[in-house]
Amino acid sequence: MTTTRKPHAFKDTAHLILRDSGNHYSRELRGWGDTNNQGDTDYRTWSIKQHIPNGWRVCAEWWGYGYKHPFKGMPCVIVHSE
Repeated sequence: MTTTRKPHAFKDTAHLILRDSGNHYSRELRGWGDTNNQGDTDYRTWSIKQHIPNGWRVCAEWWGYGYKHPFKGMPCVIVHSE
């Protein structure tokens, strides 16, 4: 799983968390780690080899400081089994 944030901020970190079907925090899947940079975009890649329940959310929480303002965000995906 790879997530990105734009615009680029220096010293960004991100971690991966699991939220239940009601979007409540459940547990951390991967700890905080530094991001990589490609031009004006930061990205972080994780490997997940575990079952995620149908309807639960996998979220990447970002934290970093831009040029003027702190940035915090949490893009999520909802797991749907086929």
